[in-house]
Order: sequence, then C-alpha cells, then structure tokens
Amino acid sequence: MSKPSPALLHKIAKARAAAPSELPLVRQCAQVVLAWATESGEQEAAIARLKAVHGSNWSLVTALQLLSGRRGLFAAECVAPHERATLFHAHLLAKVCCNQGDLGAVGMPTLKEVEELRRLAAEQALSGYTTT
Repeated sequence: MSKPSPALLHKIAKARAAAPSELPLVRQCAQVVLAWATESGEQEAAIARLKAVHGSNWSLVTALQLLSGRRGLFAAECVAPHERATLFHAHLLAKVCCNQGDLGAVGMPTLKEVEELRRLAAEQALSGYTTT
C-alpha cells in the first residue's frame, strides 16, 4: 500500500480536529441509523429531529454516508468512553450499508474494527452504562 500524500494527511488531521464540533450532528445521525437498524419505530422521529436542527437535506441515506466515513469514525473516537461503543457501532453499521448499497466508496469493516467494537462494548457493559 502506498504512503498517503502530505495533502491527504493534512485533510485527515483537519477532519480529526473538527470531530468534537461535529458531535451533535454525528449523534443525531447515529440515532437515525440505529433506529432504522433496530426497527424500533423511532426512525421517522429521529429523522425529523435531525432535519429540525441540521436542515431539510438530511435523510437515512445522508446519515449513513456521514457516519460511514472519517467524520463518523473521528467523532466516535473523541466522545466520552460510555458513548464510544454506540457511535462506533453506528459507524461500522453505516460502513456495511454504504458498501453493500453502493452509497459511497467505503470498504467493509475490518476484523480489527469488529474486535475494537467488541472491546468497547465489553468496557461499556463493565462500567454499567447502557446504549439506550
């Protein structure tokens, strides 16, 4: 695999630095995606909340696309430990959906990412926090 260019490294660093300011958007996108995935009946309400705060252009597809990329990953990395597993789960779910649904140039989650999700979920369970 080739080494990333300085321009790409700069772009990645800029996205990572912006992650904390994107948390409200990423959290709401995660609510939409997880409501859809669990068929909880909350999907329409979650989309309505997302649109009310961030604009009418948001949908399940745009939430999946945002979460599947670096913005979703970097946001999951910068949240409090009790929230990390939920956002990382939404990120990996979005990666699968975007990859399989041709919604973006996103690879499938790697084994390393799946193992990280398991580790985060175990930590969350041990700390007594729940995802609901």
